[in-house]
Amino acid sequence: MVHRPRTLILVSLAAGLVFVLARVLYRVVFGGAASGTTLLPSFPRVQLSGPFSHITLFGPVTLEGIAHAALSAVPFALVIIATGALVALFDPRALVVLAPRLRVGSSLVLAAGLAVSTFPAIVPSVSRARYISRLRGIKPGVRSLVSVLELTLEKALGTAVALESRGIRGHKFSVEPGLPAKPGPAVTLVEFSVPGRISRPLSATIDLSARILLTGATGSGKTTLLQAIAGVLELRGETGSRGTLHRGVAARGVAYLPHDPRAIFLTSRVVDDAALGLIARGHGRDDARSAASKALEAAGLGGLADRDPSTLSSGEAALAALCVLVVTEPSLLLLDEPLSALDEDHRAEFLSTLEDYASTSDVAIVVTDHPRHGFLPNGFDAWQIGEQGLVPGRFISAPSFPKRTAATLPEPDKVLVVQGLSIAFADRSVLKSVSLEVRRGQTVLITGENGAGKSTLLESIATGQNSRAPHDSRALIDCTPQERVGTAALVPSEPSSLFLCSSVAEELALADKVARVPQGFTALTFESLLSGWTEALGTTHPRDLSRGQQACLAIAVQMSHKPAVVLLDEPTRGLDEAAEVAFAEVVGCVVETGTAVVIAAHHRDAGSLIASRVLRLEAGQLIQDPVKAVVA
Repeated sequence: MVHRPRTLILVSLAAGLVFVLARVLYRVVFGGAASGTTLLPSFPRVQLSGPFSHITLFGPVTLEGIAHAALSAVPFALVIIATGALVALFDPRALVVLAPRLRVGSSLVLAAGLAVSTFPAIVPSVSRARYISRLRGIKPGVRSLVSVLELTLEKALGTAVALESRGIRGHKFSVEPGLPAKPGPAVTLVEFSVPGRISRPLSATIDLSARILLTGATGSGKTTLLQAIAGVLELRGETGSRGTLHRGVAARGVAYLPHDPRAIFLTSRVVDDAALGLIARGHGRDDARSAASKALEAAGLGGLADRDPSTLSSGEAALAALCVLVVTEPSLLLLDEPLSALDEDHRAEFLSTLEDYASTSDVAIVVTDHPRHGFLPNGFDAWQIGEQGLVPGRFISAPSFPKRTAATLPEPDKVLVVQGLSIAFADRSVLKSVSLEVRRGQTVLITGENGAGKSTLLESIATGQNSRAPHDSRALIDCTPQERVGTAALVPSEPSSLFLCSSVAEELALADKVARVPQGFTALTFESLLSGWTEALGTTHPRDLSRGQQACLAIAVQMSHKPAVVLLDEPTRGLDEAAEVAFAEVVGCVVETGTAVVIAAHHRDAGSLIASRVLRLEAGQLIQDPVKAVVA
């Protein structure tokens, strides 16, 4: 979240004005604006009956009464405006850095900083909720409000997780009876399971010097296991786990990188985030910032030190987040699918950084990933989680997809024509006169590096505007002309943002209702996408699904509209091989009905099995990919 003083001041002024107007309206409606002699047009008195007979509505209205009502609201309005101005002129996230240095009242200052920091985040959350409602074809209303509240709660939980990773907490891990006082394993699992999330009991020992790559199918419990070890499940209040999980390291010694690396950042500068963990451990602010700067320089990230984390690309955020965590020298480092959102160059850079760190430090490391990437870092052992529990020494290599030969078919009708689409954010041009034609039943794969503009292109096609444009950046969209034929349905790169209901079953039913398709239609699509469907998933909250399961649900929901064009932004991120094959089969069936599909991905494998055209977005322009996937 970028700190934008102008926007915050305008919002606080508007809120103060609304409060004054509401106060005046209240006085008019309930007959409290009659003091004075200068009469204004009024409504006749209305005496309510029954239990409300003591209430009289409307009545005489005077100029003096209106003025008195407005003046009585001014002190409260000034408090609202002053609070907004304070937040605008002073970034409250700085309190997060200050809190660990205080000997008295640190928890209070930290809580105040986090609470006030939430205020600026509400505005973009509301905008995002309205945007998602448009994508789903639902009028903004109560469901949008629920979405805003859930996003706020997720932000609060993410903040708690980020604090845990820095050792700033009031929460402490429970110490299991029998935990050895002398150095022992970093983690010991004895018949450990989480009903509905880790079905098979897990028993294993992770040594203090372990280097583990943990793979497994979508929904097998990789993320849940890391969250349990990191203490995140305890923060969520999920205490229904069974068996035993011993942590042989101090709570401050556990560093956890969630699936979205941006979630761990708490301040407005990368260097302050890197210094935060050191400050929490007693280092002076200047010494901590100096050490953090040196760590960023050593990792080749010196240019990111003064950047706001919200402005980083996916690759930059992953590398910066890793540096932020390791600067505190943890005893156990947990990384949840850190490669899934990275292009090939950033993936290689991240792996190189991780291998260098592992070879020069005494730390246990557990990295989760799907074997699709086909990598095993030097010095790491492969483990697999699945039907047999947690099995060391198991690694499934990425599948080799068969190539298909091209077939000569008559050219179908065009369903999407984009010509001269240009988008710029402030002084940076993202898309430069992009043109694209998509025909009925065609599948187009658009590749490109992180930050190339793939998501921007898809969002612009779907909505005619770019939802990520900062309010004060004056995003420029010039499309001359852009022709849309039929309806374009977008699945964004963060599929959880599409969800509006409290259970998977409700989400599927809502999709059927909005798309006006037979009941159960969307559920069938979801089941065909997801291997390992169980009835228990129907009662699960969509945001509690694994990343891969969320992707399957979002794709099913948007496909229920049977649109002319389906736009999929990184659709296979978080999916295992079986789910990828199922996804390809479903997309193939959709294409056979005449629906066109446009897929944006940072690697070719995501859609090479089904793509009839492969394009690359580079330097703001679409070009033919030199390595083309040829599909019938």
